Amino acid sequence: DDSGINLLKSLANAQDDLATFNQNNIARKLRSGNITPTEAAELIASNSMRAEDIASLRRFFDNDADAMGKIRAYYMDNLIGDFQSNFLTDRTQFAKFGERLTKNKAKLEVIYGKEMAEEMDEFGRIMKILGESANGVFTKRSLENIKDYLQIKMQVLVVK
Repeated sequence: DDSGINLLKSLANAQDDLATFNQNNIARKLRSGNITPTEAAELIASNSMRAEDIASLRRFFDNDADAMGKIRAYYMDNLIGDFQSNFLTDRTQFAKFGERLTKNKAKLEVIYGKEMAEEMDEFGRIMKILGESANGVFTKRSLENIKDYLQIKMQVLVVK
């Protein structure tokens, strides 16, 4: 159906226009030195941001540990924020979370550094394997272990 194809093309063009606008907006704010950590974090979390664009934002905040902490926390909240409350008992959620971590490796490296991005990528691969192979059967103890590991790992990620 041509109308459906045209609608999808229009949507793709609108997304491209928004990405261009955001990049221009970022450049303007960076030049003026007038961008807040929250604005930077919101831009970084958007799917239209590339690792190269994020690197520019990161350099702007390199000497501000508090701002970088806010950006890292916001980005991590964005990564995990929309998972359902049954996250630890639904294997499909494990796989989705793992996929999200592994597909965002370039962004993670800019935000958290190479070493931490590699750890997060490895963690994502483990989550994908758990989600794809667990057949939905977890014992109470294995869930507690995974939950403890996730809590510790996420605390370390936000602190770094």
